[in-house]
This record gives sequence, structure tokens and C-alpha cells, in this order.
Amino acid sequence: MKGSTELEKKTIIRPVKFDYFQLVCVESDGNGNTKELNFDFIQWMNLMNNIIDIEDRTIRHYGERIRIDEIKIDGESGFGLLHFSRLRESNIPTKTLITKKELEDIGLGDDEYIAEDISALYDEENYVLMLQRNVHSLSPSGVAEYINYFWNDSHPNHYVELRPVMKLDSFNDGFGKDIFRKIVLKTADTPAKVGGVFDKLTTPFGRAFRELEALEGVNIEITVSASRSKENLNFDEVIEALNELKANQALFEKAKISGKDTEESKVEVVDLLDGKVQSVIQFTIPLKKALASNIVQAEMIHEYSALGRDKKREIVENKSKKK
Repeated sequence: MKGSTELEKKTIIRPVKFDYFQLVCVESDGNGNTKELNFDFIQWMNLMNNIIDIEDRTIRHYGERIRIDEIKIDGESGFGLLHFSRLRESNIPTKTLITKKELEDIGLGDDEYIAEDISALYDEENYVLMLQRNVHSLSPSGVAEYINYFWNDSHPNHYVELRPVMKLDSFNDGFGKDIFRKIVLKTADTPAKVGGVFDKLTTPFGRAFRELEALEGVNIEITVSASRSKENLNFDEVIEALNELKANQALFEKAKISGKDTEESKVEVVDLLDGKVQSVIQFTIPLKKALASNIVQAEMIHEYSALGRDKKREIVENKSKKK
């Protein structure tokens, strides 16, 4: 028992979240017209493998360096495996001792950084990217910016998007309300880069977003609430908007609706996008050690593969229902 207790003190169980994205290339003809195609990410991986010098793979993102450290195809599963790092040079943690109250700088050299990393798995058959989440490393939008930085050199009219794979029944709670009081919508961060993405939306929200695109903001957020004199939003218009939102979920980062089942019931806030397909994997990590990328990638393969937990089946089922 003593040995077991000592072992527990030397490790920690850490849950790590993984999101799934469809890789889509939005191609513009320069006249405001666009078309969407599945993006062949293998081409991008080959492009990056031809950039040998690690410094040439490094770009600036929000003032800090980001890069891809590893690109390969797993020999057994056939999945693509990638490793990204954010080289942090601000908000550096300090160190101390149990017996001291003073804090000390870690003491990084001129060419040393705190590396915040994530891994990714690519399923070529379904154009799906499985992405590790790390609040201190690259966000999905950061990964998309990195991909486009190098791809746009030879394809200036392309913009590659990471669109979350969604559970198609995530809107059911919203449709189930009989009375609507408020809607909040916030765009994903792609509209500023590709004009005309809201052209296919015909509801009042679509018209509003198209007008606001002219400001070239990265994010647009709209809130529509019922007035005091008219306590509820127009039911038919809200249902039409919900149908349009459901068909174009990838355009939005936030979509929440406030409503209730009857006049007497309480108002409930429904997160319409709380239906992303995700995984959470538990890792046992030695204290004061980093989570090794090879361990993460092995678990990602096991989570996604049909020979493991078969998350791939859920992805494919959601994609086929959407068609």
C-alpha cells in the first residue's frame, strides 16, 4: 500500500479534450463568387515536408512564434500525424521551493521559449482533422491561419476552413420551445477572410450579417431580444432562422436562444452549438513532466480507429446524415 501511495503522489490524471473538424477549401473567383470543396490536406502536408529548415516553418501569430514540428503518416493506421508548437515568450511562469516564499525567474536564454504543443490526426478518407485542445497553445483558428499562411503562397484565392463536426440533433432543444425571448449569434472568424459567406442566408440575420461584413471585423455578434411591450419574438421567423442556422452551423461560433415551453414556465437558455463531436481522454502524467506527444498520438489513433474506440464511425454517421 505504501508503494501505491507513493506512486499516486508522483503522477496525476489529466483529462485532455479533442475536437473534430471537416477540412473545407473555399475558393473565390475574385468576383465575389465562391465554391466549396473538400480540402486535400495531404497536399499541404507534402508542401510542409519540403520545408526542411524549422525556422522557415515558423510564423508570427498574435505576436508569438508558432510552427509545425512533425508531419508524418502512421505506418499501421495510415492516418496523418502532426505536431504544432506555440513558442511562448510572454507571461512566463516562475519557480520556487516549498521552504521559500520568494519566486524566481525560470531563466530562459535568448533563444529559449516555453513550448505549448498540440497534436493532430488526419483522416484522408473523410477529410477530418482530430485536434488536441490546449488553452495555452494553438486554437483551431490559429491552426487554420497557419495552414493558410503557407497554402496561400501558391493558392491565393483559397481559404481553408476547419469546420466543427456537429451532432445533427443539437438543435432539437431549440425547436422544442413554443415561446422565444432572445437570440444571440456570433460568427466564426472566417468571414473577414472570405467575403460573401453569408450570401446563402435569406433570413433577417443573414441580411444583417451581410451588411456588417463591410466593416471587415473578425467577429460579428448580434443579440435580438423581445421588447417590454411585446414579450415574445415572432415564432415563425425564429423557426425559419433556426432551420437556416442548423444548415450553416460552421459559420457560427456562438448560437444561443432563450425561450420557454409555456407562458407559466421559466425562461431557459439553450446553447444550439453544444453539439460538437468531441472526445475526452484521460492521461496519467508524471508530476513535473510534460505530456509526451508520442503518447498523445498513440491514444488519438486508438480513439479514432475502427480497431480502437472507433470514433470514426460517429464522425461518418453524422456526415452521412447531413447529406
